[in-house]
Amino acid sequence: MKTNYKTIPKLELHRHLEGAMRLSTIRELALKEGLLLPYEDERAFRAVFQVSPGEERTLVQFLTKFVWLRRLLKNRETLERITFETVEDAALDGTRYVEIRFNYSRLAENGLSDEEIIGGICDGVKRAEEMYPIRVGLICGISRELPVDCAEKTVDFAIANQANGIAAIDLMNDERFPPALFGKPFARAREAGLHITVHAGEAAGPESVLAAIRELQAERIGHGTHILEDPEALRLVAEQNVFVECCLTSNVHTGAVPTMCAHPMPVLRMNRIPFCLNTDDPGVSDITLSGEFSVAKESFGLSEAELRDMQLTAVDYIFRDDLKPWLRSALCGA
Repeated sequence: MKTNYKTIPKLELHRHLEGAMRLSTIRELALKEGLLLPYEDERAFRAVFQVSPGEERTLVQFLTKFVWLRRLLKNRETLERITFETVEDAALDGTRYVEIRFNYSRLAENGLSDEEIIGGICDGVKRAEEMYPIRVGLICGISRELPVDCAEKTVDFAIANQANGIAAIDLMNDERFPPALFGKPFARAREAGLHITVHAGEAAGPESVLAAIRELQAERIGHGTHILEDPEALRLVAEQNVFVECCLTSNVHTGAVPTMCAHPMPVLRMNRIPFCLNTDDPGVSDITLSGEFSVAKESFGLSEAELRDMQLTAVDYIFRDDLKPWLRSALCGA
């Protein structure tokens, strides 16, 4: 009998706000903004925002989907709406805890004030939490390709809004910009009590993972698909008890792995590296977390019990420390 993973309580630690937008919402907002898009051609419209058959599988191509998405996030009301819908979609898929990361600098570039950014996001989270049995942690993402000054401002924002649910910062995007560039703002974030996760070993090799841990003291690694290419990287991840945020389908879509069968997740599991499954950008990849659980079962043979144990272990690594006891109970169906 096929397992209905939608009914199983789940947690997710790697979901981008912009990449989780509903296609119907995108269409509505784009029409309102008067963006020149192929509205009459459903397939062409989808291809602008979602991974499509036949297109190249590279991170560069994947990130093109965000160019138009970011043009839609222009006010507090829109930010509140997409935050609510993102959390609602996770809740309706059976998720009980989700960490959502957003790009503060890109929102600020669109003219939103700090008050509008945190206000819109928090209002959306609050409305969803009042309607569904789900709780949320927030992560401020820092784009490597932007000036380091943007990283400093993001850390300022994150520190100022810890009481509003921001629990961590993340370094993401173009891995050609090394972690060493961001040592000072990340050190300041740690001193203020913020947690650290870093996109590493996705588009770059295992040296990116090593640098994230050694130079930024990353507690978690986003993707980490190239960890296995260097025994030192695997050793350091195990030695430092670093958690890996696995994103199966997304890693195929970005070309981080050539096929699902080539994904390192089974080897991480054999080496007792803690990890969990995530969607990354469910709107862009047109997937759900329940679907990723099915992929893990069908591609790698993970049983329902093994997936449950994976999640219970992951509770130790969530960034909302105050929610750990509640989440353990929620995942067990209590």
